[in-house]
Amino acid sequence: MLLQYQALESESMAQINFLVQNGWRGNSEEQVSLSIRNDAIYCNQADIPNCKKGNSWLTNYHNQVVQVTFEFDLGATGQDKLNVYLNPDDRQNIEATATYYGEFTFDRLQFKVTGRAGGDLTVDELKIGKSLKDVWFYDQLTSNNK
Repeated sequence: MLLQYQALESESMAQINFLVQNGWRGNSEEQVSLSIRNDAIYCNQADIPNCKKGNSWLTNYHNQVVQVTFEFDLGATGQDKLNVYLNPDDRQNIEATATYYGEFTFDRLQFKVTGRAGGDLTVDELKIGKSLKDVWFYDQLTSNNK
C-alpha cells in the first residue's frame, strides 16, 4: 500500500492494525500495528515472547508518500514470520526493514487516526496477494520517477 500522513500536532498518529476478534462479542486484539507519526514510523508486535508491548522504530518520516509492504509467512503454530518493507528500491536485492516472529492470527485490517487535532491519512493502491510479485510497486514507482 502507499501511505501518506499529515497532522497538525505531534501527539497525532495514524495506524494500520491487523486485529483478531476474541470470541463472538469480545474485544478485538491488536496483533501487529504500524504507527505513523509526524517524525517517524514505528511497528508494534503484540506477540513478542518475554517482552512488554512496545514500539520499534523503523525510519524517520516527513509527510512523504511511503510504500509499505507486509509479507506474512505463516508456518506452524507460533512460528510465523512477518517482513515489513518500507520504500524498497530494488526488487532483485530486497531486504526487509524489519522482521518479526510469533503467532500472527488476524481476521481484520483497521486504518485509524488518533490525537487531539487528528490528522489526515491517505491510503492508495492497497493490494493483497499470495506473493510479493503479486503486490509489488517497484516497477510503478520507478516508471513514475523517470
